[in-house]
This record gives sequence, structure tokens and C-alpha cells, in this order.
Amino acid sequence: MSRGVVYIASLSHSGSTLLDLLLGNHPRLVGLGEISKVLDYDAQAVEENLHMACTCGARAGDCAFWGKFLTQLKWLDGNSRQAKYEALLDYFYKQYDEGTQIVDSSKYQKGLENVRALANVQLRVIHLIKDVRSFCTSHRRSTLPEIAISRLPKILISEGLSDWVYSRTIKSPSYLFWKWYLRNQAMLRFLEKEQISFTPLSYDQLATQPEMQMNQIFDYLDVDALTSEQLIPADTGSHIFLGNPVIGDPQRMQSVRYDDRWQQSTDWKLASELFGAIMDFNNLKVYANTDQSGT
Repeated sequence: MSRGVVYIASLSHSGSTLLDLLLGNHPRLVGLGEISKVLDYDAQAVEENLHMACTCGARAGDCAFWGKFLTQLKWLDGNSRQAKYEALLDYFYKQYDEGTQIVDSSKYQKGLENVRALANVQLRVIHLIKDVRSFCTSHRRSTLPEIAISRLPKILISEGLSDWVYSRTIKSPSYLFWKWYLRNQAMLRFLEKEQISFTPLSYDQLATQPEMQMNQIFDYLDVDALTSEQLIPADTGSHIFLGNPVIGDPQRMQSVRYDDRWQQSTDWKLASELFGAIMDFNNLKVYANTDQSGT
């Protein structure tokens, strides 16, 4: 039996949760969020996350999909991620027919390599990319530290001091511009080198033209088109309990909204002037076939 997996390849803060939700509006697609993170849970982590709210409306422990599988996952503690993924596929296709595809928004190359190594899987990849300036703004506003405080020098014992260090290192615009550029380039090289089927998608075009962009994606996935009235994040058939806080915000789940906060920010301006090659790549990949640009 051929098992379909749609993998969302992207960086964090790039719209992968929104895309996962919208794909889940289609009856032939079921998003399961960041599968790699779930499969990395040990038995204790499973117990700690049973209370998390799923997009189906239930808690993860009571979810029609995740409830029983999370119990099974505790018994798989110690197995490889690949073995756990095989178990998830077997479990999924006992509930859904062969024509249904899993959506995995694990994002990173390591997760993609794990899926690609599975047998009898028809893998399709959506490479999702977000305007570098918006990516920069989202990261700088994030309250979640990208590295544990315990891994910093012991003198940094206060949250304020740690945030000050973050803002001048891993949250500096220069660092974030280069992180965005190098990691997106690396993913594209990997996809092309390994000859993995993929289609590009701009978050910025998706959020401003959801019906047009999603129907191009549905065509790539060989499923029928949907109307704009059918593309409501809250109406998803996906089961996601990890990801962007948007899934816990009923108001934001009612429609597709473009996150334009970067347009009111000035943090990125100097980096955009210094790194012309990055901005050229940004305009090429994010605003292809539009009249918009990053200049």
C-alpha cells in the first residue's frame, strides 16, 4: 500500500502552522503537526502533554487520533524515530483510507530525511518561505529563548540580562538575515540533490491570496480544489496540539490574516541595506510572479 506524506519544509516563524491548518480543510489531507517532536517524546513527556489542546477540540489525551497513539507511543519508548514513524503510519491507515495523505509540519531537514527513509511512502514536499524581514521581526518579538539559559555562561542568571544577550547575538537582525538565507539555501540544495518532489510556496502570497495559492498546492497534491469559503483555519480536519499559539486563539482561527507587523518595524532596515544578495534572493523566492518586491 502506498502511503502519502506531505512534508512542510520551512524555518520556524514562517507560517507552517497556518499552512498545516489550511491543508487540513481538505477531506483528503490530515495534518498532524510537528510529528518529529511528538515522536521524540519519552514516556514522561507523553504524560506531560496529554492535557494540550488539539485543533479537533479535544485534549491530546482524548483526541480521536492522538489519544490512543500517544498511549502506544509510551510503549515504543526507546525505539528509533523511524520505527515510531512506521507505527504512526500503520495506526493512521487503520483510521483513514489509502487516498488520504498525512501532513507533517516538522519543518527541518532531519525530519525530512527520516520520512524519506521510510518504505512505501509517496513523499511530496512544500518548501514554505517567508519574507526575511517578517521572519526577522517575528523572531525578535518572540518571548521563547532559542537556547536554554543553562547553556549560557553562569553569570547570566537573570532573564533581563539573558534577553539583552539574545538581542545582540541570536536575535540580532544580521544573524537572523544570514540564518534565514543559509538555511533556506541548504534546504533547496538538499531537495534538488536528492531529487525529492517539491513545490515552493511563499507565506506572504499564501496569506494575501489564500484561495489561489492553496489551489495551486492542491493541484500539486493531486486533490480537488476548494473555495475561499472552505479555507477557514478553525474548520480544519487536522489534529495539531503543538505549534504556533494561533491554534489557541479562536478569533485568529476564523480567517487567514497576513502578519504585517514587520512593515511597522525598523529593526531590519540596516540589514536589508547591508545584505543586498539576501534581499535579491528574498524577492526572487517570496515575491515570484507578483508586482511586489522587497525594495
